[in-house]
Amino acid sequence: MNKRIVILGGGESGVGAALLCKLNGYDVFLSDGGVLKEQYRNELLENNISFEEGSHSIEKIINAYSLFFKSPSNICVSVGKTISDGLFLILCI
Repeated sequence: MNKRIVILGGGESGVGAALLCKLNGYDVFLSDGGVLKEQYRNELLENNISFEEGSHSIEKIINAYSLFFKSPSNICVSVGKTISDGLFLILCI
């Protein structure tokens, strides 16, 4: 089974987490509710990491086998509801 992970938040630490997960064999999807800085967008593109900006796609987030919840946002309630469906939530502070 592919190790799939979603990272919420595309700032320095979110992109860093995405790069680390990619290096460790994860299929990574990064979602940011705002606009990514050009530097971070370029890093994601250069490393073939899928991402979205401007919103969070609930379907893509709950489709992940694992969740890496990096930057708390208004998506917390929706993500919390998926925990009972067998997804894993990892909080990194």
